[in-house]
Amino acid sequence: MQKKSLLMSFVVGTLVFAFIIWVLGPEKMLGQLKQMNPWWLLAALFVEILAIMAMTFRWNIFVNAAGHKAHFWNLLLITTAGTALNNVTPSTRVGGEPLRAYLLKKKYGIRTSTGLATVVIEKIADMTAFSIITLLAIAYAFCFLNIPGYIVLLLLLSFLFSASVAATLLYVTMRKKIRLKWVAWLIDKYQGAANKIPFISYYRDRMDDSLENYYKYAAKIAKKGVLANGILASLAYWGLEIIRAYVIFVAFGLNVPAAVIAAVYVLANIVGSLPLPPGGIETTMIVIYSSSAINTVTAGAVTIIDRLISFWLVILVGIPIGWYLSATGNNK
Repeated sequence: MQKKSLLMSFVVGTLVFAFIIWVLGPEKMLGQLKQMNPWWLLAALFVEILAIMAMTFRWNIFVNAAGHKAHFWNLLLITTAGTALNNVTPSTRVGGEPLRAYLLKKKYGIRTSTGLATVVIEKIADMTAFSIITLLAIAYAFCFLNIPGYIVLLLLLSFLFSASVAATLLYVTMRKKIRLKWVAWLIDKYQGAANKIPFISYYRDRMDDSLENYYKYAAKIAKKGVLANGILASLAYWGLEIIRAYVIFVAFGLNVPAAVIAAVYVLANIVGSLPLPPGGIETTMIVIYSSSAINTVTAGAVTIIDRLISFWLVILVGIPIGWYLSATGNNK
């Protein structure tokens, strides 16, 4: 990741937070922040660490299924670096997966195409779990909560989107006849993003020679019966994401239904994958929290703290880890 792009991300993020504070009122926001219980914030930080460990455990399932062994600690570092790069490229969210495959090869000598196969199957498990979380949030909100109808509709659209993405990825991976056409289309479709991410652009020209190996391992992993385990690990990850936000609300003395938080995370993640102006995720979170009878200022304070822990702190830790791992050689 170029230093200029990273610096720009920090500048934009700072401006977004400053704008939110200015709109909601600096004095009111400061008053809310003074009411926080710092011990609960430490608990939220611990939950975030557990969430990253759940992501690592999920990936480790598929790395093992591909017939390779990797140390959990090394995978944890690589996962943190990949998550940080995804955060820096929020409008594409494609930088972290190639980076993880690249670092896996650099650390263990595993072919990049094999590494990509593990992260693609992992993405299928993640999107499947995301669909389940979305469906549960819809059911609970519809039956027990007074959430506006437009939010329920958006959740339903999010479910259809995530479920279709998971099904499409699995179908393309398992159906050999359409693989080459899909890969060629995806490369052409996202060529602009690929050119901006060195790990993608570097391997794109070499992908033709590695496609057969990629699909062989992707099919091998998907057919080994480990996809269900990956989905369970993904459910644990999303559960920890919801718990972290719940703990932050507790730090402000509030007890917010988990379904409300789940709805916020579902829509925020969908918004985060769209090429929208900076602040789209934060605005979405505040609007939905406020629509659920949560004070707008409190919603803003919770959103800022949550994003500082789950987004900016991961970048601050993960980007240096990525640079370090890229600079070091194979030292199992």
